[in-house]
Amino acid sequence: DTPPQIVELRHEIGERAIKLTMRITGGSYGIGYQIDRAEMDPYCKCPGFWQRYREEFPAEKNIGKELSVALSLGDGTVEYAFRVRAVDGLGQLGPWSKPIRARAGALE
Repeated sequence: DTPPQIVELRHEIGERAIKLTMRITGGSYGIGYQIDRAEMDPYCKCPGFWQRYREEFPAEKNIGKELSVALSLGDGTVEYAFRVRAVDGLGQLGPWSKPIRARAGALE
């Protein structure tokens, strides 16, 4: 069975939130995603400890659809990194995306 994979991932940074939009292929018995978030270390400019931030459990209704989610960026005092991976109904996991960095109020 082919593990699920995010084939298209876009992001828009707003004043207080980041919107992630993705398309997932492959997988069996429904697809979903996992999003981890880490605070960016101001010294090394690298992500700190990754923690699960949001999860969309695998569902048949997600197959072939463009999925999007808005995530809060807080008050702008902290820069965050987000990473996303696909998951399917068999528990197969796709690879992590490249980290996406964002801070509230810091429009690209």
